Amino acid sequence: MNVFLRKNAKKMAILVLGILLVAGVFFFRDQEQSGKLRLIDAPSFKLPRKDGTIYSLDSSKGEIVVLHFWATWCAPCLEELPEWVEMARRFEGRPIRFVAVSLDKSWAKAEEFLKPEKTPKNVVSVLDSESRVPELFGSFQFPETYLIAPDRRILSKWVGPQEWGSSAMSELFTQVANAVEGRRQ
Repeated sequence: MNVFLRKNAKKMAILVLGILLVAGVFFFRDQEQSGKLRLIDAPSFKLPRKDGTIYSLDSSKGEIVVLHFWATWCAPCLEELPEWVEMARRFEGRPIRFVAVSLDKSWAKAEEFLKPEKTPKNVVSVLDSESRVPELFGSFQFPETYLIAPDRRILSKWVGPQEWGSSAMSELFTQVANAVEGRRQ
């Protein structure tokens, strides 16, 4: 039994977190309205896409945002990014926007690894060559990822590489997407 718990502890923790997040979206909203609890608002920001257009966090209002800070000089970032992109692909057509914020100095460097032609349509790739946005979020260890609610409140934060391809992580995002879709109906 002890071996089972050690092998599956991370998956179980992610699944429990997912269930708590879905329940928490509704619980915290009720608590906030009663003045007992306040979720932290995600800072607004604007960053350039490769084509020169500007992405603003506010443009994804109404969607869950998975904000991911990464860079090519970050070995753990490069290890986990393919799984993160694959997870985004599984959620195309759902109310989840995946935002990859490269902290590289140039697009050329960032696109060596995150190729636009292989990126799903629900992924927005932006460049923050001066690392200003991570400072707004208080991020300093990469990769770092935030789960942001449709009303721009931060629901969760992951520091370091994650197992984005795990069934527990997939279940978490499925539950969150279902909750958002359910509120729209």
